[in-house]
Amino acid sequence: MEIIDRLNIYPNIFTDPTAKDVPSPSTANWKIVYNFLAELKSNETPDSIYLSLVRSEDAKYAAWILAALTPWSAIPPPIILPGTKIPLPLGTLVVKEGLKADSKLCNVVTGVFRNYITITALKDAIKNGESHIHERDVVGMSIRRWDSQGGNWRLQALFAILVEAMHLESEAGKILSFHMPQTLLISHQGYQSLFSEWQAFLDHLKQLDVMDAPTMKPLVDGTRLSKALGVKPGIWMKAALDVCMEWQLRNPDEKDEEKARELAIEEVRKRKAELKIP
Repeated sequence: MEIIDRLNIYPNIFTDPTAKDVPSPSTANWKIVYNFLAELKSNETPDSIYLSLVRSEDAKYAAWILAALTPWSAIPPPIILPGTKIPLPLGTLVVKEGLKADSKLCNVVTGVFRNYITITALKDAIKNGESHIHERDVVGMSIRRWDSQGGNWRLQALFAILVEAMHLESEAGKILSFHMPQTLLISHQGYQSLFSEWQAFLDHLKQLDVMDAPTMKPLVDGTRLSKALGVKPGIWMKAALDVCMEWQLRNPDEKDEEKARELAIEEVRKRKAELKIP
């Protein structure tokens, strides 16, 4: 990436060759991103940011692709026309058409571009000590939602960190003007604050025990819920199953599975009108 940056050939590599009239993103602060990722990777202690978010060989590769795509986060997304399908993010088109990446990586990229803003918002809420951050069901369902939109919410969080690093440009620029070695950029107060805030974000999620929320096995499935309510499946089902999962997240100490199922289903019955169940 340093070579690509130095030779100024980013627009020739990380681009969608099929697109017309799409502006090229600025790479003025791109070096901040790939150096920041290198710094994260240098700390591979068990609870570090890097090892918490990058957990496989595929993820290690994807992490660098995401670092390469951060400049595209500054380009406004495509306009959604009424009655049309939501267009793919520009970053997805870059890896799909420019890098010819497989569908799995393309899906991850779609997820990171669609969710990094809300992930950063949760990090800021944790930083500010807002009340909802202690609600396990609210936080857990957010993570499940991110993961369902592209997969691997951990890489989505990594992208959010890298985008925020790129936006430290004003302070980082002051350091760069003194021609200091790149490795010393990380010691700047802005970088240290970034490390601290995102480490606190992950520590909080671990304390709530929701890091693996997307892989939690639901206690109630659609067949069981439909039978218990005595109604046929319908468009109400997804929201009702979410209510069951929310109950499950709120009550991690209930070890009797059958009792837990009954209580989760009872929660749906209480909200039958709200969920528009026939």
